[in-house]
Amino acid sequence: MPHDLHPSALKVLCYIGDYFNEQECAPSQAEIKAACGPWALVHLRELEMRGYLEHHPGRHRGLKILKPGLKLIQAQKVKP
Repeated sequence: MPHDLHPSALKVLCYIGDYFNEQECAPSQAEIKAACGPWALVHLRELEMRGYLEHHPGRHRGLKILKPGLKLIQAQKVKP
């Protein structure tokens, strides 16, 4: 399934997935911004609007990767 995400948005999504796999929790917004650059929070909103992420405001580390996001991350890992 093709996607039309900006490469930086895809980087943010993959970072969140990798972080969750390693730490068993979502990264904070500050950690995402530090790892992915100053536009990372804009990409977070884009990922949420497109149905790849769910954000729970007011909840610490309140990000959840939804099924389409998981599929996209897995597709990126399969590429040679």
